[in-house]
Formats: sequence, structure tokens, C-alpha cells
Amino acid sequence: MLLLSPVLLNALGDKGGEEPDMTEMAFGMTKYGKMNLCASAVAVLIFALAIAAASNPWYYYSQQFVEKTQSTGGTIQLVSQTVNSSTVDYDLDGFTQTNEVNGAISVTAYQYSQRGSNAVRNIFRLVMAFTYLALIAVFMLLAFLVVFFADRLRNKIIFAIGMSVTRFVILGFAVVAVISFVVAFLGFLGIREAFQSELTTCNDGPCQDFVKRTESEFKNQPSAGTDTSNIRQWGPTTGWYLTAANMPLSLVLLIVVALNKFPMPIDSDATSGEAL
Repeated sequence: MLLLSPVLLNALGDKGGEEPDMTEMAFGMTKYGKMNLCASAVAVLIFALAIAAASNPWYYYSQQFVEKTQSTGGTIQLVSQTVNSSTVDYDLDGFTQTNEVNGAISVTAYQYSQRGSNAVRNIFRLVMAFTYLALIAVFMLLAFLVVFFADRLRNKIIFAIGMSVTRFVILGFAVVAVISFVVAFLGFLGIREAFQSELTTCNDGPCQDFVKRTESEFKNQPSAGTDTSNIRQWGPTTGWYLTAANMPLSLVLLIVVALNKFPMPIDSDATSGEAL
């Protein structure tokens, strides 16, 4: 019987499971274990980035008034001074305006419901929904990957619901994560149209360009020999870029999970009488 066991295992392996490699089992982690470890590491990274994306701003608008003093030779000195500034950071659940005037800083938080239009709020609701959906999918997938390190637990799940169903569930979570990150990333591109719909007249700003930096200079009459620059810049920030990074990472995770075949489960508990 012992001589026939490799033959039986090969026959079982032809039915969809990965054929055990006795050399790998003797000298270290199996091929399945190595790929599962790789998938788990990628899933942890994706989950961490998704949490960071959900808790950081996705868009910003900044305006600074900067004074530049001219020297006697008429050249602009490199040293400049910010007179006042204003920055609006758009999070998934609201936006915060930070003002600095003569060194005094004030921070005010707002809800999107306080805006005159729901267009911007709807964009962030879309992004929030798919970001959280991706978080849930990655968390569930990671839970399965970690549990499947234990051969006994993996075998019990496979015997309970079947190998095909188990693979379908695992791949399903990976596919949902990929789609959710893509929808959140691409859906946020509609923020420009959302800003545009809130204004009757739109000639410049986020309503015209998704990302841009402008600088205009004018003479500051109260201070002779001083120029004041109005620097405005806006565009996507941390949350959007982290989601962009998660798109290829989630695709890599899907590929690794799809290529990693389960070892054929062996009912080692049958001799002990324990029910599966």
C-alpha cells in the first residue's frame, strides 16, 4: 500500500488539486505555501494602502499670497514671505479649510451636505462606497489566505463546500477588489464636472482643470519695491494616488491567487474518527 500511495496521489492530483512535491515538503515550504505567503504579503500591503486612502484627503485647493522684495539692483531676491494662505482638503466624508493670516492659523471642518449642490458629495460617496467595498474584499481574502496556511483547516473548508466553490470564493474576493479600486480611481475623475455644475460661471480653477498650478504677480502699493504673487494650485492628493497604486497591486494579487492551486486535501482525520 505504501508503494501505491504516490500513484494514488498523482491520480487525485489530476482532478484539480496540486500534486504534492515530496522534495519541497521534506526540505521546506511547499510551492502552494510559498505562493500563499506571497499573496498574503501583497494583500496586507493593499489593505494598509486602502486604509490610508480612506483616511487621507483625495483632493486639495490651495491659495497663497507671497511677498517678494526687490533689491536695489532690481533683481528679485530668492527669499519670499507668505502673507496669508488658504487650503481646502477634501476627504471622503467632508472637507476642511485651513486659513493662515499673519501667522494665525484657523481650521474649519465642513460636511458635503453644507454645499449648495450635491454633485461633489455624490462623487465622494461613489469613491467611499467602492473604497470600503475594496477594503472588505481584501480583508476577507486575507482572512482566507491566512487560514489556509493550516492544512487541516483548509482541508475542512474544501471538504465542506468543495474545491471549486472554495476557489470561486477566493477568486471572487480578488476580482471585487480589482474592480472596486478601478471604479474608485476612475470615478473620481468626474470631480471636475462636479465642481463645474456647482458654479453658474466657471472660467478658472478645479471646474476647468483636474490639476493645475497658476501664479500671478501684481504690485503691492503699500510697500514700495515689493511684488505680491498669488499662487494657486489644486489637484488630486494622497488618497487618489494610493488608490492608483492599489490597482496594479490588486491585479498582481489576483494573478497569484489564480495561479496558486490548492494541494489535494487528504482526509487524515478519518483514522481518528473526527468528523469533517
